[in-house]
Amino acid sequence: MLEPAQIRRRGAQDFEGFYDHVCSAQGSAPVRAVKAGLSRGMLDFNPDHISLVDWKPVLSALAINKHLQHVSIKSCYLTSTGAQSPNKAHNKKKTPVIHSKTMTLQLCKAVQKCLCESSSLKTLHLHGLPLRERDLTALTKVWLLFICLLLFYYYLKIHYKPFHTAR
Repeated sequence: MLEPAQIRRRGAQDFEGFYDHVCSAQGSAPVRAVKAGLSRGMLDFNPDHISLVDWKPVLSALAINKHLQHVSIKSCYLTSTGAQSPNKAHNKKKTPVIHSKTMTLQLCKAVQKCLCESSSLKTLHLHGLPLRERDLTALTKVWLLFICLLLFYYYLKIHYKPFHTAR
């Protein structure tokens, strides 16, 4: 049997394998919608019908992932309710788990970890999610770090002059 560190190392390169492992460890089945685009290096799904227990494997696999090129999580809940408030009594649709404060924060923290780990992630789409200030703060911390590192790299590239010894 593999050690947990080995499983995480392999999971960083194989989202689907680690996702399946975490699902089986908690006794649940992987969600087909989550696995649909993984063969193309894409995590692209609608989170509206994913239950609370099914989110843990998704977030665990996303947080350590290093190989996904595209992450797109698009909720249709707010657009399908139109201008109606989700809190009104006549609105019969149940609010998806991903629209809770704790779940959006957990998602943003997993994305934050993924951004720190991955050099292959090219696009990130979080559409239709009610991201709050603390969610955006979690994401912007990583982006600010990357911008600072990028600016520092360009500064060094422009101002660094290699030392040549005379022969």
